[in-house]
Amino acid sequence: MFCSIALTIETLAESSTSPPSSPQSSSTVDSPINLPEVVVEDHKVVYDVEPLLTFVRNILNGPCLPLKTIHGVRYAPLQRFHMAFYHLFDGKRPTVIRETNLINMTMVIREMETVIQRSAKFLMSCEEFCGLPASDKWEMLRRFSSKVMFIVRAVSTVEFFGFDVEDKRVMYTADVCLYADTFDYDTEQVPTATAEALKKIFRPLMKNMLERIIIPFKQFRITKFEAVYLLAIMLWSVENINNISAKTHEVAERFMSEAASELHHYYRFEMKVENYAERLTRLIKMINSIEKMSDQRQELLTLLNTFELFSCDLFNSEYFI
Repeated sequence: MFCSIALTIETLAESSTSPPSSPQSSSTVDSPINLPEVVVEDHKVVYDVEPLLTFVRNILNGPCLPLKTIHGVRYAPLQRFHMAFYHLFDGKRPTVIRETNLINMTMVIREMETVIQRSAKFLMSCEEFCGLPASDKWEMLRRFSSKVMFIVRAVSTVEFFGFDVEDKRVMYTADVCLYADTFDYDTEQVPTATAEALKKIFRPLMKNMLERIIIPFKQFRITKFEAVYLLAIMLWSVENINNISAKTHEVAERFMSEAASELHHYYRFEMKVENYAERLTRLIKMINSIEKMSDQRQELLTLLNTFELFSCDLFNSEYFI
């Protein structure tokens, strides 16, 4: 279950004219790399993606990241996934949440960098994933990192703001929240036409995330273990990924078979739920919604690039989807 956290909500007095400050370049707790400046020229974000790609390659080609386990205890796949969940966060929860309704490109890019780095660490904490061919790991990470933010934001939102379905606040970064239906993009960094186009496209997407993912999380009080099961489905659904090896298909099938047994045990013996069909149906609906929203997001980014309204190499389909 989610635990309550004592925190302070800061409503930024200047939020109508400026977003929360974001570092122009960053050497973060997530990595030792010096991330490039986010420079915006007209509608294009001039961004050197190579430092991030190098970091991700080094993580994927490196050893499996250790978990805090008890020596001699065998952990089931979903248990280990649950233990690795902290890699999707920085290990520390903020005590102050900044509330804003204005987003700038620096914030968008920095958050995407964080999601990608933490996704790589999370996946490399999974011993089944570590043993896959390098090309398969890369393709799976690309797809996973575009979807994981939906779950991370839902978990964070419920953890910080509780189960009120009328509350439209959504955690956007680790310490910044916004209202899903009223946020805007900063016109000081991008042309007004670009800001308006981004708002028209991504505000409905954020609202969909609130309605299809976050509100069901609240209504059904989805647990972290169930959230981890959703992450497992997102990672190991490899049927539609081209050129994935037979080995990876076998590993995926075995992992999900064991995960299904674990989830059954969790419902019956920990949650004490005899008939969990409704909860399982809700989880599958959320996965389908995430798949659709992820595809829609990529299509919209491609459309914006085609009409020269917004482009950034970080969102190039060659790199991260």
